[in-house]
Amino acid sequence: MRSRAVPTTVHITVRAEGVIGSLKRSALRQLNLPGMGPSVRTMQLRRSEERNCPTLANGILLDLGQRCPNLRTLSMQNVLPESSSPQPRDDPDKPAFRSLVTLHVYPSRAQILRGSTEALLHLFLHMPCLLDLTLWGPADSPLFDCEDAKQITTMPTPPFRLEAFRYGGVISLSGAIQIILASSRTLRELELTARWAPAGAPEGALVAALVHVAPRLTHFYVLVRTESSSALFEPVFAALRHLHHLFIEAPSQALMGTTARLVSRAPERLPLHVIALQYAGDVSTHDEVDWARLVTDLPQFQRMRHLEWGPAPDTAAERQELIDRNRNSI
Repeated sequence: MRSRAVPTTVHITVRAEGVIGSLKRSALRQLNLPGMGPSVRTMQLRRSEERNCPTLANGILLDLGQRCPNLRTLSMQNVLPESSSPQPRDDPDKPAFRSLVTLHVYPSRAQILRGSTEALLHLFLHMPCLLDLTLWGPADSPLFDCEDAKQITTMPTPPFRLEAFRYGGVISLSGAIQIILASSRTLRELELTARWAPAGAPEGALVAALVHVAPRLTHFYVLVRTESSSALFEPVFAALRHLHHLFIEAPSQALMGTTARLVSRAPERLPLHVIALQYAGDVSTHDEVDWARLVTDLPQFQRMRHLEWGPAPDTAAERQELIDRNRNSI
């Protein structure tokens, strides 16, 4: 009799009612199969409905990680971790998430909970090998900074050294800063598309962290809400040294001025090869002649091999498709 192949990818659906119970039943049905847990390399946790975003205690997530010791990729769609007290600890004989290198967390239509930052930072302590982290939230999701900034600075530093970090929400700006600083020597790709209220947000600390990592960045995607707010990122562009993929997203009427202002602050010999400029609005206020003039006037564009401009992506998936499409354009 031919043996049945053991799958390496698991999709677990969290039902609307009885979140914890449905997860345990669903997970146990799949992971208790002979040889199943150790064979799993990819796992997707998703909510079956998008109206609310349920939370899962970190202890439950760690239990799943222990059942799948060779898990490499974990996606959490419309599911958020929840901090518990006391914080669960790893079993030395069955460590959780020790092999995890990619984590995606993306609630699509959810109120971001105030405990998300603390819960994720505690969960990260069990992910020392993480290289690729995506935290995407809805465009209108609030980021709570005044409340947790002091608490976050006293929490343990994430043990991982990321190569790519995509920050579009889910955690506070203070939490994102801590992640960036933890990977300051290894971070090469950074996407900064979260929206936060300037009042009370630690923008100075953010700029200091970005300036620290900028010399090593090769890919940078930045969302600039207004032309005047682009001044916040000028020191970051001045610190760039090896950037070759640049993505700027800004309101239609501000895109040209924002691009000129930021790129002109970068070193003239910056090896920029791919530039994608995205305007937020129905109609672009500039045409190809404007862009051609801009490219001619700025020496930072002289090594450019690919220029793309168009409407800004509506969703995180569309933004990632844009980035992936341009990744091999050099």
